[in-house]
Amino acid sequence: MRIFSSYIIGLFFLIPFCHAQQTKDLDNLLVSYTEGLQQLEIPAFTYDYRTYFQRIPEITKLEEQKQFFSKFNSDLATFSSKEFSASDKIAFDHLKYECTFQLERVQLEMAWVAKGREITSGGIYGFYQKDKWYSHFIKKITTLQISPEEIMAFGMEEVSRINAEIDQIRKKNGFASLEEMYVFLNHDSFYLSDKKLILEAFGRVDSIARRSLKSYAGDLRIPEIYPMEWPGAGAHTPPGIYLNRTQNAFGKDVFQYNFYGERYNKRMIEWLYMHEAIPGHHLQASIRAEHHPDILQEQSIYPGNFEGWACYVEYQGKALGLMKDDFSYLGWLEWDLVRSARLVLEAGIHHAGWSKELAHKFWQDHIYGQDEIADREITRVSNWPGQALSYKLGARFISELFAKEKKHSPSISQGDMHYTFLKMGMRPLTVIDTHFGVLLDNIKKKG
Repeated sequence: MRIFSSYIIGLFFLIPFCHAQQTKDLDNLLVSYTEGLQQLEIPAFTYDYRTYFQRIPEITKLEEQKQFFSKFNSDLATFSSKEFSASDKIAFDHLKYECTFQLERVQLEMAWVAKGREITSGGIYGFYQKDKWYSHFIKKITTLQISPEEIMAFGMEEVSRINAEIDQIRKKNGFASLEEMYVFLNHDSFYLSDKKLILEAFGRVDSIARRSLKSYAGDLRIPEIYPMEWPGAGAHTPPGIYLNRTQNAFGKDVFQYNFYGERYNKRMIEWLYMHEAIPGHHLQASIRAEHHPDILQEQSIYPGNFEGWACYVEYQGKALGLMKDDFSYLGWLEWDLVRSARLVLEAGIHHAGWSKELAHKFWQDHIYGQDEIADREITRVSNWPGQALSYKLGARFISELFAKEKKHSPSISQGDMHYTFLKMGMRPLTVIDTHFGVLLDNIKKKG
């Protein structure tokens, strides 16, 4: 404990020195902050709320955290970022965001520990200060401040819109009912059982996506991405996952697809590739690595940023030369419907106290033909508060950000906006929003 106290005192003697040499010593400030976090032994990021609460330490440890973040937050307020470069201003605002968020977290955790450390089943609804906790998880995952009521309303709007699009496809292709259409789509001709053919199909999508990449994000050389079967995938395994070479033992960038049941739905190939590979997670991770993220980015996890981007790009499928076939497009709509329904389920379970039975009823009333994954998705939403919000809310934020900048600067290209967002790296979306226009203006001046 004495060693830690000496460390804290030394850290805060450093801050006035940083104030005198702000731009030069910003990196030192970031290092001091991240090293301070390591000394505090804050538990690693987790989606599962039960694991999260089990890891919360006792009051004495939380008091140390409160002291650290309160003092750091106060001293940051003495800084002026006027002389910082554009990139340093972004890093500084990122640091301020983290300090404020961590202090909010500590205060909530202290109140929960003092109340008796009760962990209820079925989500956040039964917790002491449940509304504050759910707002905290929303912000933790998305970095946005948005009410559960708005989340539910947006989800319902999207569920209605997507179901209407699915019905248009049904009518266009001459089916009398959804049941008739899905009997047709369940034929073996719409599935692949040969893994070689699956890899070939992903390879064709890769070629199309790379041909469109220059107009989408600039003249970039993106490393090869290798699709592979997800080892040990089961009925509750998600459709896919991206693992760059720093996250796996394969020595290369891969995305894994769920081949559970030895029968792969062709309708999933294009949207899954876009999400996990190009222009989704693989493109984002490659550009982030190219721009050498600072230590704060390396230790930050903001699903609203990376899942939001990967969801956003799926909406450009047709513009990239993909999803031209009605049923490939339908495959994406089917999954976007699931994501939209999860918004309603999220707010219903954690804010309104929905039972599992009520959640299943909502699913059955609004999602046709996907009953086999209902329990998986409802369990996921129940156990991972906020995680399901990262896709649609992140994508909406990014889309609205680009629309705002396009209105402000009609001549700015989509490629410039995409590349600017990606090179900003693992930042809170609110921080990106603050600085995005300035970075685009710098591009216009150079152009």
